[in-house]
Amino acid sequence: DLLVWMVDSSDREIIPESIQELHKYLAEEDLKDTILLVLAHKQDKEGAMTVAEVAEAFRLKEMNRPWHITGSFVRSGVFFGIQEGFRWAAEVLSSKLPASPPPGVALPSTPSTTFSTLSSIISSSTTLS
Repeated sequence: DLLVWMVDSSDREIIPESIQELHKYLAEEDLKDTILLVLAHKQDKEGAMTVAEVAEAFRLKEMNRPWHITGSFVRSGVFFGIQEGFRWAAEVLSSKLPASPPPGVALPSTPSTTFSTLSSIISSSTTLS
């Protein structure tokens, strides 16, 4: 499973609450094996926390799970920076797939197939009006 956590890196006042909420979710038993993708959003805003600052504030290096952080922003109605994160997630999730699927279940054969599927979903949902 994948948890995507988007944080407004330009609003330093909300960071402590976002950290608290993320750690609360990750402590839930149902999410113990979930990988984490953090999107440090609004990287294009002046004064925004850098990706490294967000990673440090959220204590990502202390987490006992696969995680990745990437910067993101929106320009002209298009999301930038998330493909890297979802590519990482596709590779990690694909590596966790069983060698053979249960009967009647078709699984993607490669991370690129998984990434293509994720990219299609992202492309159709990340263009803002």
